[in-house]
Formats: sequence, structure tokens, C-alpha cells
Amino acid sequence: MGELKKIDGYGWEYYDSVPGDFTLATLEDFHIKGVKRIGLEFLIRYADMEKYQVCIMSERLTSVFLQPFIKANRVFIKKT
Repeated sequence: MGELKKIDGYGWEYYDSVPGDFTLATLEDFHIKGVKRIGLEFLIRYADMEKYQVCIMSERLTSVFLQPFIKANRVFIKKT
């Protein structure tokens, strides 16, 4: 049985652990031929949280934000 997505008190979707169909992300996972993968769902684990928050790639999201989390092995995307 797969991990169930939950919603916290603020309305943010999250998982308690990384579901089996997710894998560690690289910066390259967020682009196809230099174009951002807008709408890509990914998980991020902030240092002060025990959960994996569901995020969606947007035009405003930049590599400057993602890079430290990727280097710390805290970003996951669905396996393709």
C-alpha cells in the first residue's frame, strides 16, 4: 500500500515519508531542453519539518532556491 497524501492545518499537502514512486531529484530534472517543467510535482523536506511538503514547479521558482535543498538530498520527484 502506498503512502497517503495528507493536508496540514494550513492547507499544505504533504507526506510523512517519501513514497516509493519518488526518487532524489537533480537540478536537471526540473528542465527539458532548457525549458522549465511548469506544473511538475515534487517533494521538499525543510530542515525544521518532519514531513515532505508537496510543491509544484512554477515560472517563479528558480535554481537559486532549489540548489541548497538538492545538495542536501531534500528534494524528490516521481520516477519516470
